[in-house]
Parts: sequence; C-alpha cells; structure tokens
Amino acid sequence: LPSCVRQYLDARTQLIKQLLIKLEADANKEKDQAQLLPPSGPAAACVLLGLDAVHALQLERGRAGLHLSTGSCSKELEEMRAHTDAIIDQVIQAGQDGLEEFDEGMTLFLELQQVHVWLQRDRKVMQKRCSALVEKKGVDGWTARLGLVEKFNPRIDVLIGATIRALTEILGSNKNKVDKDLPELLYKWCQGKEALGRVRAFVAAAGPSAKEMVRSSLKMRARLNQFITTKDRRIARVLSLEAGMSARVAAPDALHRMLE
Repeated sequence: LPSCVRQYLDARTQLIKQLLIKLEADANKEKDQAQLLPPSGPAAACVLLGLDAVHALQLERGRAGLHLSTGSCSKELEEMRAHTDAIIDQVIQAGQDGLEEFDEGMTLFLELQQVHVWLQRDRKVMQKRCSALVEKKGVDGWTARLGLVEKFNPRIDVLIGATIRALTEILGSNKNKVDKDLPELLYKWCQGKEALGRVRAFVAAAGPSAKEMVRSSLKMRARLNQFITTKDRRIARVLSLEAGMSARVAAPDALHRMLE
C-alpha cells in the first residue's frame, strides 16, 4: 500500500480489525461454498459426459434433418458426427472404475456405451436413403425424413433421464449439505432445450419449402403447432422459476441465460 494509506490505517487500528474480520468472513464463505459443490470423481465426470452426449446428439439431429431435406450440409454433418463420436470414445476410455458404488452412475455409463451401436446403424440407414428422400417432395417427403430424424428423440430422452438420476444419486451421497433443487432445475432446463431442438429438427427436415407446406397442409400445420406449444410450455416452467428458490446457488438465473 502507499505510505499515506499505511499511516492512515496505523492511526486507526479499529479499521484493521474490521478488515481482518471481513477477510475471515469471506474466507469462511468461500469454504462453505466449496463444500456445497457436488463431489468430483468418475461419477461426476460421467454425468458431465452424459450432458455432452445429449447436446451432441441434439446438434447431429438438426444437421441430419438439413442433410436429408437438401442433400447439402454434409461437411457440417460429418463434423457433428465426429464430435459425438469423440464424446462416446471418452466414455469408453474412461471405463467404469469408481462407478461401482453408484447404481445410477453405472446405468448412465452403460447407456452411453450403447450410443455408438444404435448411432452407427441409424447413420447407415440414413445415408442409404438420403438421395431418395432429398428427391421426395411435399408433405410425404417431409414426414418420411422426419421419421428418420425422430429416431433420436426417445434415445435423447433416455440419456437425459439417466443423467439426472445419476446426478441425484451423487448429490444424495454427498455428506455435505448440497442444493437438492439442482437435479429438478437441470431436468426442466434439459426438457426446455430438447423441446427447442425438436422444433428445429422438425423444420429442418422440411427443407426450404417448409413455409409453403405449412400453409398448404392442415396436417403439418397441426404438427408444427403441437411442437411449438410443447416448447413454450416447457420453457415457461424454467422461466417461471424465481432466483430466490435456491439460497445457495443462483441456478434459475443461469438456466434463464442459457435458454435465452
């Protein structure tokens, strides 16, 4: 500190005492916050990989819809596929050591291991039918492409559920006091994000003529309206959460920003 500041503090010992008290309080607060964090280790790493896998599959689903409807975006789709494969490879390389005491963590690990199997099979079918589906016009072409794209949906739902259950199990095993609202908040956010992804995949599977087909087909207009209604309802669940719901973690604020 400058000499004038030191002299000022030396002449007022009560200020130094107040400063030390504040510093100690801040240190204790940081220590308490550190104890509130979920435990690290293989189970926590598996949860993070689960969220990464869900996100990668959502991106690949949208790119697949564009590729099937336009025949283009093949480079972007390959990049998405490589990204998804890299995450699954991390799961396989990490192995299951340290997960034995976590039943739901082990379940998530096994689910993630299966992603590579069904994904490779679906990709082959998609590639085999791509040319024919690009040429298929109108509502029939849209629904045919959508049939392949929607195969991602239930599998993403399974991974979201397994990830949230694993997180709940980890937090429950933590001896320190943790925020029990986090799994529910994260689940609602995942549902909102997935609803957004399904709207995106639905429109992407239509291609450039989506607007005209919605105008001319009551069937596709109804389906689009259903997707949008579901999306609005799920996002509203997250955006209606009050930041004060959690005294220790401002999770709702973070969820709001991510959805925005």
